[in-house]
Amino acid sequence: SLAMLLTLWRLPYPACLLVVLGMAISLPFVKDWRVCLLALVCLPAGICLAVATRLAWARSRAVSFAMCGLLLTFLLLAVLWIRKTCGSLDRETVLGFIEQMRSTLINLLIEMREGLLEIARADQSEQAAQLYDQISQMLSDSAIRETVASFFNFLPAIVTIFCSIVAFEAQLLLGAVYRTVGWQCVLMKHTRVFAIRPLTAVVYAVTFLLMLVLPASSMAQVVVGNICLILLPGLCIVGSGGLLQLFAKARGGMRTFLLLTVAFLLCCSPGGMFYILAMWGAYTTVIPVVKQKISDRMNRDGEDGDDF
Repeated sequence: SLAMLLTLWRLPYPACLLVVLGMAISLPFVKDWRVCLLALVCLPAGICLAVATRLAWARSRAVSFAMCGLLLTFLLLAVLWIRKTCGSLDRETVLGFIEQMRSTLINLLIEMREGLLEIARADQSEQAAQLYDQISQMLSDSAIRETVASFFNFLPAIVTIFCSIVAFEAQLLLGAVYRTVGWQCVLMKHTRVFAIRPLTAVVYAVTFLLMLVLPASSMAQVVVGNICLILLPGLCIVGSGGLLQLFAKARGGMRTFLLLTVAFLLCCSPGGMFYILAMWGAYTTVIPVVKQKISDRMNRDGEDGDDF
């Protein structure tokens, strides 16, 4: 809504003043100016999305720009939270705060596990005994610590994925609003079609393969895994579009084979399906560029031969 107002109104300042006005109106009810600042959380992303729309950037670039605005908001909120809780922002304080959050989450999960075990222990049936054994194995202390460690290792990617999904949905809704109000002039093809750069597809393919061979829990694996997860949503969108086109062109047994393959992945590997779909998106992005390069090279060689 903020990006729409910033682009439709002749002067952008009244739209920003509306957000500030909302913060001022909430102050008498909330009684805490720091909480009222939450009214400004969409301001950076709205401005970024409006600028991308005004400059007629491609859809993927506009989504990335809006995502950066959301990440800026998350960073500012995290800085304010740590500063309020710990009183400073030096390296030792931040690392100590993260370790404290990690320990708190582990203790919380252990308490939840003990509550589930207590409920299962109270029932003397055979099914309750089986459930008790399953909970004890799946939610052991080591499993909980590994899960929490993985969560904090991939927290940058998780936050970035959340911001990218919100930015994508916001840009999609913004285009629908423009179409509704009769502003089709900004709905050019490159602003409606979501495309990924070939370099991005290559980086995802390399990081995905490195994730399979690097030692688990190593620093290199964490860095590569974060990059791979950050690129995952966009390539999944491209891969879904490519899969739908392939399904539309398929005939007869090929269509049945594709349906069985998708059903198999959904049943046997629902989590890994996203990585495979993103890899298909990377393939459909890179292969046309490679074919075009080969075709251009062959045409140049043919022209050089004719000149000779």
